[in-house]
Amino acid sequence: MKVTEQVCGPNGTTVRLSEMPGVMTGAEAATFTAQVAQEGANARSLEDQAAAALANLRAYRDNASPTNAQTVAAVKLLCRVAIGLIRLRLAKLDATD
Repeated sequence: MKVTEQVCGPNGTTVRLSEMPGVMTGAEAATFTAQVAQEGANARSLEDQAAAALANLRAYRDNASPTNAQTVAAVKLLCRVAIGLIRLRLAKLDATD
């Protein structure tokens, strides 16, 4: 993903951060755009993990007699899914764990 200095301004216009005096320095703008890009990547990663977990949890649900190890693995997976969904809902996208 290419990091850009442009942000969406009022009425859908594009504003270059470097043209907004007193708002951010170039270094601050670069740090901010990199953080936004990372958070977007983390959100996509959490969504991908949730999709994979859905298939795994369906398989566990359909297992007529799961072993103790499978049950423990399913509970751990449910915890990871819950944490991921909470992170998405609260927009805490600094990590994917």
